[in-house]
Amino acid sequence: MKQNMKKTFLLSILGGALALFSCSEKESINEDITEELVYFDIKSTIFSEINRLEQLDQLIEKTNRIQEELSKNEIQSSEIKWDKEFQIILELDINKSAYRDLYEIDTTKLDNGDYLVSYTATEEKYTQVPSLKLVFHQEDWTLKQLQGRFLERNYLYLVDRNIYVKFTPKDGKSLFEAYQISGIQKLWFFKELEFENTLVVQSESK
Repeated sequence: MKQNMKKTFLLSILGGALALFSCSEKESINEDITEELVYFDIKSTIFSEINRLEQLDQLIEKTNRIQEELSKNEIQSSEIKWDKEFQIILELDINKSAYRDLYEIDTTKLDNGDYLVSYTATEEKYTQVPSLKLVFHQEDWTLKQLQGRFLERNYLYLVDRNIYVKFTPKDGKSLFEAYQISGIQKLWFFKELEFENTLVVQSESK
């Protein structure tokens, strides 16, 4: 009982700290978007999927785990605020003036014919996105997978996330299929917590 209360207390403090941090970060990020896109435009893909999912009636499975505590539920897509659901994925957008010329780009053809484009920061201390990997369909370069690391840290806490997003290519578009976000969060002087959140599109309601 005491252990659960302590964990709840820790998460509430961390949540408040993250909220304050994300608000200030969001303002600076919004002011820091470059007019000319240097890297792949993640935002356009995600915003397009937000609009599509808001119009459809999909069955969604969500799973959340903190340490050994697991919760799982199914809800309709109409009950989800997709702009908030995808907010952390949008943080992987590296088209910011501060990030210009900060990444090395490597393109590799995979065994199945698809293409892997890797962005690696030359100096990690200047970015919250140390690495980003995108897999594109071999024929039309439609985005199939997105994988990146997103770091939030200051003198109060550290949150290190690995983000994986899967899309289904269809008619030249990337249709969202699932995401997995896992990592660690630590408030200074408290125990490190491991977490994993998943969301999967199960089916379209008839």
